[in-house]
Amino acid sequence: MTSEEFHALVEQYTYEPGDYNESAPLTLAQLAQLERQKGIRLPAFYKEFLSMYGEGEFGCVTVLSPNPESGFPIWETTLRLESRECNFMGVVELDSDYFGFLIEHGVCSNDIWHADHELGYDIIYSDYPDFYDFLAKVGLGIWDESEASEQEEDGESKGRVEN
Repeated sequence: MTSEEFHALVEQYTYEPGDYNESAPLTLAQLAQLERQKGIRLPAFYKEFLSMYGEGEFGCVTVLSPNPESGFPIWETTLRLESRECNFMGVVELDSDYFGFLIEHGVCSNDIWHADHELGYDIIYSDYPDFYDFLAKVGLGIWDESEASEQEEDGESKGRVEN
């Protein structure tokens, strides 16, 4: 999903930036500084989202922040999952599960992975190609009809990262 498509969906569904969260959006300069401090390059859509909408509740999910002083820090989820063999950064919390990015050589993936609490936080591929696709479908519940029927038929996720 493109940035323009996502923002059009947000506008179409009358979601007002700032109505849901307790903190101001992060600037791109703040995000660049946090990336340097942590030695991680975050995906562009995630950074754009945080710079426009901020952290906190977004539809039915909670978007976490790389800012350690945030009320919704990603670093607590990272610590909870640090015993995993793969590097995973949970950036969204939903029903005690985390959705986020795999990290390889300090660079976060664009596709979304799922740390499922019912599976001991095993990391599972989620079929969401990017952060905006995930937020539109899961956070806001916006699916096109062909995708909704495919999701019902699939039932299970395709891959799992072994720990």
